[in-house]
Amino acid sequence: MEHAPSIVCRFNGCENIALPNLAKCDFHRHRLPCQVHGCNNIVYARKLCVRHGGKPQCRHDGCDANARGGGFCARHAKVQVKHVCIEPLCNNVAHAKSKCVRHGGGRRCREPECNTLARLGGLCRRHADGPMEIDDEPIWRDISVGMDYVPTFEDVDQSILDCILATTEPMMTAMLY
Repeated sequence: MEHAPSIVCRFNGCENIALPNLAKCDFHRHRLPCQVHGCNNIVYARKLCVRHGGKPQCRHDGCDANARGGGFCARHAKVQVKHVCIEPLCNNVAHAKSKCVRHGGGRRCREPECNTLARLGGLCRRHADGPMEIDDEPIWRDISVGMDYVPTFEDVDQSILDCILATTEPMMTAMLY
């Protein structure tokens, strides 16, 4: 029994197998081809692909680039000028009150008596995460040395070595026997 040769989807750049009796793959089955004879691009608008005029052209005289927002291409569109902070010698982008964040243009945390900048939902990172849980278990072992004693580097090195040996000695002993 012979199999019919697999036909590839008709659209440019698509390597998927075409559905039977359709010449388009499953992904492109509802897409239309450009009406220009011999063109295998997908329709963008008005039964034409982008290359053949489906997308409007730039309204600037002599420009044949595709239009973006406002009817002009990226080259001829009005550039939106970013406002600069009103503080002297500051060139940062202004936000609220015509000032940059550094000079008071940012929103503050809505928690009472918190002057941190708001990050998430009107709250600073500390208040947005909720109250911190306090662990009752101490992190460090209790030290018997008074605070008036300042250890030397040799003392610190010896303490580190003692800790390492104390934790690895049982393993080493088990490996030897």
